[in-house]
Amino acid sequence: MSGLYPDAHLDTAQVSPSDAAVTLRSLARRYTSALVVPGDDAHPDDLFHRRPAPAQLSAIEHAVCAAGGLGALGVALRQALVEDDPAVEVPPLSAPPPVPGGGMEAADAVARVGDAGGALAEVIERTPGTEWSRPAHAGATRLSALDIVRGAVELSIHHLRAIERTIADVARGV
Repeated sequence: MSGLYPDAHLDTAQVSPSDAAVTLRSLARRYTSALVVPGDDAHPDDLFHRRPAPAQLSAIEHAVCAAGGLGALGVALRQALVEDDPAVEVPPLSAPPPVPGGGMEAADAVARVGDAGGALAEVIERTPGTEWSRPAHAGATRLSALDIVRGAVELSIHHLRAIERTIADVARGV
């Protein structure tokens, strides 16, 4: 797979800015669906805080990573749209545990993801089509404003899938 995050195993080559904005705006709903409301007997809140293995993230930690990554990619996108060929920071796809904020409630983690996705979607929707090829670089890696947007989709969907796998693994006792 290509893209900003090849390890996400998502082909975003055909994702347009408007597709990305729709995806990012849907994150609160999609993450809420994955992190069922605490108090649901089928998914007690502590299930979201358990790790399937010591070196793996909990479901909440995945949501916190997604929110932080989307915020950082929002900064990178704004830089690419305003500055001439800026050096931008591209956050890693994931972080090792423990993730700061990983103890928060599921609803708060979902709100963070929704806020970060919504803010990024607003920037995308306000950006004229002529600006998507604006260059930036992260170290030696050359990228465009559109690459950053597609990276946000890759990162958010990667963590959503990871949340679903993590909850299933923890529920099975893996």
